[in-house]
Amino acid sequence: MAKNYCVFVVIAYYFSQFKTEGGSMSIQVFTEEPPSFFSESTKGSCFLEIERGKRRKILLMHRLRHKGAGDQWCTPARKVSKGESIRPALEHKVADILGSKEGSVRIERVRTVYVVSTSLGCFEHKLYRLRLRRQVIQNPDYQAYEWVTPRQALSKNLVDELAECIKIFYKLS
Repeated sequence: MAKNYCVFVVIAYYFSQFKTEGGSMSIQVFTEEPPSFFSESTKGSCFLEIERGKRRKILLMHRLRHKGAGDQWCTPARKVSKGESIRPALEHKVADILGSKEGSVRIERVRTVYVVSTSLGCFEHKLYRLRLRRQVIQNPDYQAYEWVTPRQALSKNLVDELAECIKIFYKLS
């Protein structure tokens, strides 16, 4: 049986003009764009997905304790400066993780969701897909890797809004 590999790339545009009150972090994820966003920097993340028949698993990576969001699970990610294009940066990051040649990864847009967070501000997640023929993980910058179903991922200590993005993308309640 042939294996199909997919990468869902999440592009996040951070908006620093969002103001909040209170101390605890709150995150809301919307499928329609809320008004008054202003972008100053960009973050890209991706869901690396393996499909075997009807079974779908995504790659989670356990962040090193001494890094930002340490000891939490995440998908592959990349931040870029204002003016830098996120798409080539993410394609390069995914190629590194998969052990592919630079320039060999091309992503396809799938969906957009919008996030409002008391600590992170407001940002837009643009989801992309990449179908791959092979799986190679070659990035030593994490404690561990684990392939899990989207529902299993929700039981992990995930970074920031990742749980809500997984619920919306995979239509989980």
